[in-house]
Amino acid sequence: MNENLSERKDVLRHSSGKIIEASNISKKFKVGRDQVIALKKTNLSLKLGESLAVVGPSGSGKSTLLHILGGLEMSDSGEIHIDGELVNDESDYLRTITRNEKIGFVYQFHHLLPEFSAVENVAMPLIIRRVKYSQALKSAKLILSQIGLKNRLNHYPPMLSGGERQRVAIARALITNPCLVLADEPTGNLDSANATDIFNLLLERVKLLDAALIVVTHDSKLARECDQVISLA
Repeated sequence: MNENLSERKDVLRHSSGKIIEASNISKKFKVGRDQVIALKKTNLSLKLGESLAVVGPSGSGKSTLLHILGGLEMSDSGEIHIDGELVNDESDYLRTITRNEKIGFVYQFHHLLPEFSAVENVAMPLIIRRVKYSQALKSAKLILSQIGLKNRLNHYPPMLSGGERQRVAIARALITNPCLVLADEPTGNLDSANATDIFNLLLERVKLLDAALIVVTHDSKLARECDQVISLA
């Protein structure tokens, strides 16, 4: 276990032990003269190493919930604590810091930068943090090798398969050692076999990192692989 993970456990040992706790999260959107309820008093909590799947039909608020938990949108009511800190009352600037330091994101569409190689895409979050370029590339090469892409380090996104691109996206989300990973339909564009492989990889890597995972998925079979499942109507 690296030093960051040891420090994380030491901090949580003196708190509730919960990486994330959200209570009574509600959200409405105005559509014309009407108000549409996107979320209604949603609650969840996760500890180190735990995973939670969010399921429900299209339009039930799954992605909205993930955006609120990740500080990309504001809720109308409720509280969100990440790593023991109340985050939904923070300023935009502080929420940005929380996202950068504590949260990793994986999307349905990988959002890789096509002009950069796989290893450069993965190293990017460290480079943005002003980690020395050579060290960032070294860390990126290591994690890509660990997830089976040792021979794809210098390939550009258009040269990779859909499953390989999503592996790169997962590596990019995890390279900063976040305590929380939020994944929005990470297997939505993959065939059944690749979807299972990518989902299992995500679960495995998050557990190794000793982080918490919240994943939105339409696949009930994959959802059952998580420790918890919540269904939005």
